[in-house]
Amino acid sequence: MDTRTLREFVRRVEQIRAGGDNEGFESEYKEVKKLSQRGDPQLCSFGCKNENTKKNRYKDILPYDITRVILHQNNGDTANTYINASFIDGVNGPQTYIATQGPLPHTISDFWQMIWNYNVQVVIMSCKEIELGKRKCEKYWATPEETKTFGKFIITCEAVRKENPEYCVRELNLTCEKEMRCVLQYHYNGWPDHGVPESPGPILELIDNLPQLSPNNPLCIHCSAGCGRTGAICAIHYTWSLLQRGCIMGDFNISDLIKEMRKQRMNMVQTKDQYEFVYTTIVYMFEKHLAPPHAVSDSSQTHFAGTEGHTATKDEEYDDVALSSKKPAMVSRYEVVSYPSASRSTAQSNKAATEFPTRSSLQFPEPSSKNSIPIYATVTPRKKKRGEIQTCKFTNQKKVPAVMVDQSPSVPASTSSENLQSSVSQLPEPWSSTGEQCIPHTIASAWR
Repeated sequence: MDTRTLREFVRRVEQIRAGGDNEGFESEYKEVKKLSQRGDPQLCSFGCKNENTKKNRYKDILPYDITRVILHQNNGDTANTYINASFIDGVNGPQTYIATQGPLPHTISDFWQMIWNYNVQVVIMSCKEIELGKRKCEKYWATPEETKTFGKFIITCEAVRKENPEYCVRELNLTCEKEMRCVLQYHYNGWPDHGVPESPGPILELIDNLPQLSPNNPLCIHCSAGCGRTGAICAIHYTWSLLQRGCIMGDFNISDLIKEMRKQRMNMVQTKDQYEFVYTTIVYMFEKHLAPPHAVSDSSQTHFAGTEGHTATKDEEYDDVALSSKKPAMVSRYEVVSYPSASRSTAQSNKAATEFPTRSSLQFPEPSSKNSIPIYATVTPRKKKRGEIQTCKFTNQKKVPAVMVDQSPSVPASTSSENLQSSVSQLPEPWSSTGEQCIPHTIASAWR
């Protein structure tokens, strides 16, 4: 990944803002809004059926037939396959995300059926139950003191962690027919009335803390209608994934990204303010990536003007959240420059995986085989003495080093390389294999 692409993107957004009237965002968003065939019966035939209309929170926000999520009932019922949810493309393939509405009282069991069918391990909820005096989502989860039953699904809560003033994480146990799986719910409730968050920091912190998911485990994201805030988070997470894999290319374009998302679910990123917030968050993400950890400016404290006193339209009411709180800045001890590129997977099967992970495996997956090697990334820490290198090993549950973060080799190169190879040779099995299996991915620092 050429860091000039990131810098050029940041520079272009700064030029747009320098105009004062955000005309660039306005004109771009007008083009994006053209891609919205709202409730077209020819494109959303399943959502328009009489037996399914009561399952839609909003009659004009429906899933397209071509990308809709199909339910597979455990009892073999082929008639009840509809849920207002859509598959969205991502780095992991065409089923990377599930964008869906907040469950209704009579669709909670369908929601959990979808989670079960597609082996969803992580759910991001970006709304509150009640906003502006209107119920926007039913409570489909349990608290630590209770057990909830929805149809054949039993929900209990192992723990609740308050990661940030703006979001918490619930460790849920989902049980069906004596089989139990673990689901993490990241509940972000920091979206203010008729606008966007004051800071991208909490959203990016939430995304940074998500466990790594395989292509067979879609990330489920929902708000009230499943298009406004849901679309913004999908776009931010998609870009974050590209950045982590070093796949941001010269043709990277937010407008094109959101247009593609709107072809998969209507009204993704629903307002101009949300559209601009996606830009602001990605700019902050890129700046944070380009700068050394101690030099990251707190551009996350950007405040958005023009929303105070604004009267919400019918469309905007889908995605309004009331909350005001102090926005903490993001903090990172290490800045990972890049990761080896990951290939885009082909179309995924609708079958759920046969093996389901435990809670611990969501954090540190085991090496797949003895041929696995450590993933190397370079950082730029403080200067070390001649011939000395600095490493930081992250271990999995079996205390086997899963990742080694190493500083860029210093001069003289030969001495540093010898020490680097010495460090690799000291790793225990299965990492200490010989030959080509031990060759690390050494990636040049982006800010050298």
